[in-house]
Amino acid sequence: SSEMYDAALVIGGAALLWSRRLDFSGMPLLFAALGIAWCAELLPLTMYSYGPLSATHVLSLCAVTDLLSTIVHMATHQGYLGSWLYESHCLHHKHIHPSAEDAFVTGLLDALVQLVLPLFCALWSVCPNRVSAIVFGLLYSQHLIHIHTVDRGRCLWPLVDPAYHRRHHKTPNTNYSHFFAVC
Repeated sequence: SSEMYDAALVIGGAALLWSRRLDFSGMPLLFAALGIAWCAELLPLTMYSYGPLSATHVLSLCAVTDLLSTIVHMATHQGYLGSWLYESHCLHHKHIHPSAEDAFVTGLLDALVQLVLPLFCALWSVCPNRVSAIVFGLLYSQHLIHIHTVDRGRCLWPLVDPAYHRRHHKTPNTNYSHFFAVC
């Protein structure tokens, strides 16, 4: 069936990324979590059908995911979520001058709490169709890679750009957002 084919692609993508010696955190973990959730039918029912691209859903997913990730990111740095999560997140901060390869390198617990959980909450709150969810996933993942580059260009406000995010790596108690530059 097409669902099994889609799940095989997602889980296969995770295995491929992991086999290329990426840590099993970040993107490979997210692919695996989405594949398992897909097979177990734990995603919103709207995601199991195709539909027209909804800009409203894509923008809503960006906003909700970023809001939740920012709250978790800030709480992690402030120590509100415990030392285990903070230590897991510190693996990402070992790169003071991050590169695109560092975008999804973090501890397993940090990836679960700061990437997977906010994404799943956003998917359940917005309930996009499959096309809108895929477009959001591509946009968000590419943006996360972009903010970890050395690109000197500036994004238009209110988007986080590489310079904004590099300031967070140099001064960790600032600039917690991933997508919208609000704090």
